[in-house]
Amino acid sequence: MTSGARTVVFGTATPFGRRVAHALERAEIEVTAIDVDLDDLEAVTTALAADTTAVVYSHIDPLCLEPRAFVDVDATLWEAACERQLRMFLHVVQAS
Repeated sequence: MTSGARTVVFGTATPFGRRVAHALERAEIEVTAIDVDLDDLEAVTTALAADTTAVVYSHIDPLCLEPRAFVDVDATLWEAACERQLRMFLHVVQAS
């Protein structure tokens, strides 16, 4: 990365996100950790308002990693574990 490069990492509030940010730092990449409500497009857009060289999406909700039978997934769980996760990723892509 060049001097003044800004690599934004979303999702460092989650264990996976923290590991991603630390791995980038160990590779001597300057990381800007941003943890806003990823379900809020305006908040994500504002967070990326500064000059940004790279964006890393590392938010993985631990809820999504819990094994369960599909028949045990109701509408509320589907919204939280699938729809919301996809929407948050889309917000980061749109704002980037």
